Amino acid sequence: EKYEDGDKPPADDELGKFRGSWTADVATGFHVVMQITMKKDKIEVSANYYNKKNQLVGNFTGTDAAIKDGFLTFSQKFGTKPVNGWMDGKKHTLEIVGDNGLKFSWEKGGVENFTRVKK
Repeated sequence: EKYEDGDKPPADDELGKFRGSWTADVATGFHVVMQITMKKDKIEVSANYYNKKNQLVGNFTGTDAAIKDGFLTFSQKFGTKPVNGWMDGKKHTLEIVGDNGLKFSWEKGGVENFTRVKK
């Protein structure tokens, strides 16, 4: 891809394909909706957890989010824990898969596959 000012994308486009809303029905039984945006040159990652009755039961935000070598990494900080025993601070790694897929994995944990929410 060519950009008007040479070979670098615009600064606000660092997120590229990561930008947007993503959703997954995860192994723990929750429906998760995650948002990835830029705000004041900072990457913002946040997610809400919904139960089977579509009630909001938890949420997290990402701290120290960064993009490197095509991966988006962040540490998880819960506002409300959907499961009491879940810990803050786990390092997460996100990777774009195809056009509308997002591989979401975490340290010493598993992998969930998110799908882009169409506008």
